[in-house]
Amino acid sequence: MSASLIISELEGMGFQGLVTRGSRREWADFCVFSDPEGLRGCDWLTLDTENGLMSHRDDQSGVA
Repeated sequence: MSASLIISELEGMGFQGLVTRGSRREWADFCVFSDPEGLRGCDWLTLDTENGLMSHRDDQSGVA
C-alpha cells in the first residue's frame, strides 16, 4: 500500500495530515517519514535509531 493511499484513508477517517503552522508544513495527527528525511515535520516524535524505537517526545512512561 502506498503512503499516499494510507494518508488519504487516514484523512478520510477525520485525521489531519499536513498542516501549515507559520511558514512550516508539519504533520498534525499522524506522521509519515522516510529514513533519508528523518522526522522532518514530526517535532512531536522522538526517534531512537540505535534501538529502533519511536515515541511521543513527552512520553514519561518508560515503556519502550
